[in-house]
Amino acid sequence: MTEPLQFDDIFGRVVKILANELRVAPGAIEKETLIFEQLGADSLDAVSIALRLEQEFKIHIPDDQIRNFRTPGSIVQGIQAYFSQ
Repeated sequence: MTEPLQFDDIFGRVVKILANELRVAPGAIEKETLIFEQLGADSLDAVSIALRLEQEFKIHIPDDQIRNFRTPGSIVQGIQAYFSQ
């Protein structure tokens, strides 16, 4: 059995994806940064981010779950929940 991914490991990868997709500096992204309100993401960005997350972590994110990812921290928690199933 593989060791579960740690919050900080996932967070670093999520930050990289968000920074690339939204063209913001990684340092501007914290665990509670609001992706839509503070980073300026729109619905198309959300779909692109979800696709990148699926590729990066080899997971499936249902379309109705994408809107639940409001902060990088909530994305990490969702990924951790996926792997704990």
